[in-house]
Amino acid sequence: MTSVDGLGFIAAGLVLGAFCMKRLVALRATAIGSNLAFILYGYAAGIKPVLVLHLVLMPVNLIRLVEALRAGTPAIRLAAARELAQAGSKPIASPRTIRRPSSPYRGTGA
Repeated sequence: MTSVDGLGFIAAGLVLGAFCMKRLVALRATAIGSNLAFILYGYAAGIKPVLVLHLVLMPVNLIRLVEALRAGTPAIRLAAARELAQAGSKPIASPRTIRRPSSPYRGTGA
């Protein structure tokens, strides 16, 4: 495997990562990284369609990222910045407290 192939696999991995993201800011940041990697790969491998596609997609992702960061109140922007800094390190589930019923049986019982 050549270094150009390795760059292609890195770019493909970033695209896969972007598809797995649940949070918008992290998704856009990962997509921008994949665009950059594919631009380098397309140039190094001489694959013009890949190069042109990601040259077009890069500004789209940059604009959408800026829009996401500007949206909402300052608290939302701060949360988005933290989300970007901690992308992928958040737990999927959060702990919950479940109240236990006072009696395991309701009604008259059998």
